[in-house]
Amino acid sequence: MNIDEMLKEDVFKNIEPERIEAVLKIIEEVKGKNPTEVMLIIMKYSKVLNSGRKLTKEETDAMMKILYQNLSEEEKEQFKSILKLLEKVN
Repeated sequence: MNIDEMLKEDVFKNIEPERIEAVLKIIEEVKGKNPTEVMLIIMKYSKVLNSGRKLTKEETDAMMKILYQNLSEEEKEQFKSILKLLEKVN
């Protein structure tokens, strides 16, 4: 399933468009970047991603699924490590 099809799923109906747009921008910007660059890109969008109402677990999982859609296994592991690090910082 491609990203456009995924975004049509019911789970995305209540997620603010700004958050979805931020995730789509992250996807584009992290391509070919090293872990440090990826972390900086995520930090750039963290304010938008953390704004608004708290996402449900289902919504969070759906957003992560989109983020991981086009990543290799190695990139997914790097991304997960970066997100864990950023959670500790925030």
